[in-house]
Amino acid sequence: APAVSPAVLAMSSISGVLSGLGAAWMLGGIFRGSQARLVAGLGVLVGVGLVYLGLRLRSELLQYAVVPVALLLGAALVAPAAGAGTSSLPALVKDAATSSQILQPPIDFAPGWRLLLLLLAAVFAASAVSFAVSLSRPRLAVLVPLPLIVAGALLQPTSSAIATSAVSIGFVMMALATSYAADGTGEKFDAGFELRRIGRSVATAALLVGALLAASQLSFLFPNPSPDRTVPPQRPPAGQPQADVPLYSVNSDHPLPLRLGAIDVSDLTARAW
Repeated sequence: APAVSPAVLAMSSISGVLSGLGAAWMLGGIFRGSQARLVAGLGVLVGVGLVYLGLRLRSELLQYAVVPVALLLGAALVAPAAGAGTSSLPALVKDAATSSQILQPPIDFAPGWRLLLLLLAAVFAASAVSFAVSLSRPRLAVLVPLPLIVAGALLQPTSSAIATSAVSIGFVMMALATSYAADGTGEKFDAGFELRRIGRSVATAALLVGALLAASQLSFLFPNPSPDRTVPPQRPPAGQPQADVPLYSVNSDHPLPLRLGAIDVSDLTARAW
């Protein structure tokens, strides 16, 4: 990894943590309860922490250890729910991944999701900081977790979608503030100025979140759906009567008896019906 100043590394890591927490909050909203958000947040801290220590100590081993450490920690979280020891861990993870395809959010936070969610959050958060530092683009620490936020927003339950999105947007705004601070850091780092700028960004994010939450309570902006409303059964409307269409005409030299409501056949030899 290229040499980077401690201030830029710290600010980029904070940006990765904040953006990763926004993704963790959004993904956790898909599940019932608050445990999913805690597990995803733990994955963000593990991923960013190992990358930060690896870059600070110039140790590539710590950076490569993100996936193994996340797997071990996730397995430790799943192990108490395993009924047959560690051999059932793959089955729990498979059941969690397959059963969620037929369920409607919010879904239960099955034990297998502890490993999957922690690993996903750790990998994205670690990748965000690594790319931001190695490419000298601190804003990448904010952009990398954004696909998780967008994907989580599409799966949010209707009842909590606005509140969850507001909190995630607040985290992203604070991450942008710290990434701008990291991008503007040169040889000299004015801690007071950066703290004041971050403080203003935090206050702005808090106001925005509060405004979104308040707007979500306005019924004329976000009307509550009525699941009990049913449409009574109705007979299908009768079509317009169609005009009679002649099928064929018969010309005869003398009158013939015609029977209505019966099928007649024409005898050509007798020239009669």
